[in-house]
Amino acid sequence: MFKRLSTAAALFSLLAGPVVAESGRDLSAEVARFVRPTPEARTEAVKALLDRHELTYTIEAFRHQDSPAEGRNVVVTIGDGPRDLLLTAHYDAERLKDGSLSHGVVDNAASAVIVAEAARRLAAERLNHRLVVIFFDQEELGLLGAQAWV
Repeated sequence: MFKRLSTAAALFSLLAGPVVAESGRDLSAEVARFVRPTPEARTEAVKALLDRHELTYTIEAFRHQDSPAEGRNVVVTIGDGPRDLLLTAHYDAERLKDGSLSHGVVDNAASAVIVAEAARRLAAERLNHRLVVIFFDQEELGLLGAQAWV
């Protein structure tokens, strides 16, 4: 039980204060990198973020009948164990009436950056369970990426 509590405490400590990397670097620059003109470019932003954190990931492409285009969930798996713990965020942005994408920095990009930072820190820990970190695409279209993953 104490190991589970210490893992939870470590995760909550990430969220308790200002969002600053251990290096003292303000993570708002990471969030700003998500302001991209296309869904494909936002996927590239997630991949680049994970590459900077040296986290291995897979891309799980999907096509939903209600989706205008192929979606891409980005999945990081950390550790091994009898159970999966999920840590998720979405990285897509809402399409505006003029066809452009919203900047989506608060609703989703900030969450994606925080989840990536938590994954980076937890990757260095000895976990009792497998941590599956999922960055969902097409959440703004009706949770399509989550439905595809499930």
